Amino acid sequence: MQNLTHTATEIDAELSEGHSVIGSFFASGTMVRFEASITAYLKKPAWLLFVRYPSSLEKIRDLRSSNRVECSIPCILVTLFNLHQYTGWITDINAGGCQCLLTSFSRSQAEMLNSEKKVLLEFDLTGNHGRKRLSGEVLNLRRDGANISLGVRFSEMNDEAALEELNKYILDLGKLASG
Repeated sequence: MQNLTHTATEIDAELSEGHSVIGSFFASGTMVRFEASITAYLKKPAWLLFVRYPSSLEKIRDLRSSNRVECSIPCILVTLFNLHQYTGWITDINAGGCQCLLTSFSRSQAEMLNSEKKVLLEFDLTGNHGRKRLSGEVLNLRRDGANISLGVRFSEMNDEAALEELNKYILDLGKLASG
């Protein structure tokens, strides 16, 4: 296995204008790789690297089993430990999970929600799909002012018929978005 530990002097020698660097980032559940040339760098007050905009981006892999579809579905999120209810919006969804935006949160409410992992999401799908109740697990939580964004993975123990209807709904949404 290759040793990737380098001293500051070794790194310094490679960091000069014109040298190439390889970087990666996550965007919408996809890991992306790029190569770019260094235009400048700073060592103080902290390391900061400036690179030229890359000529191409390479998709490395999808972190989700299927792409999420953007949406705006009103929902109620219930924490299963203490049965607190929160209202919000599902902002993107697939059969495996969703992103849920909850608004008007105090710091203490956010801290309480942060300790909760098991949740129940209730929401209505337009058309003949009706009310859905899906259990899930909070995988990540981000706070932005009074808003909280939750990444929820749906449980495999959910009703199969409900998940099939959700899949059909997502396919329909995808067709509308691409058509």
